[in-house]
Amino acid sequence: MTSIIQPWAAELGLRHQGVLVSAIRGCDSIHREDPSKYLVRTYRGALLVPHCRDLKKAASFMIPFDNEGWFEAADDFYASIDHYPNHWILHWMHASEIVGCKHPDDIIRPAFAAMYRRLVRKFHMHPETEEELDHRLNADEDTFSKRQRD
Repeated sequence: MTSIIQPWAAELGLRHQGVLVSAIRGCDSIHREDPSKYLVRTYRGALLVPHCRDLKKAASFMIPFDNEGWFEAADDFYASIDHYPNHWILHWMHASEIVGCKHPDDIIRPAFAAMYRRLVRKFHMHPETEEELDHRLNADEDTFSKRQRD
């Protein structure tokens, strides 16, 4: 059976995949041309398989990664970060962390890793290592639940 999720992500654990899926929808409270919309369309292109099977023909729901466009949109996104809901930013930050650790492309992975690190700094937090990320998301259900409560 064909999956809409690219093979690199489908091979991850279910919590990893859940985090990735939670960020597919962009922020609802902003206008269509907001820089975050470009970032999310690029994210979808890095995560999903387009119906037409050719990302270059996928229209506007997902777009191919473009390094220059990514960093320009990212700078605009950071400059206006106060108008995004924190809840959406957290979904975006955690999904960026996974792509930044796990994506197989040597250009896409560091761009998302930079996004994650910059968001972590913006919120005065410390970034997780890939090992810490995997330890947290691969924990058994009881351990994961207890950590969420503590």
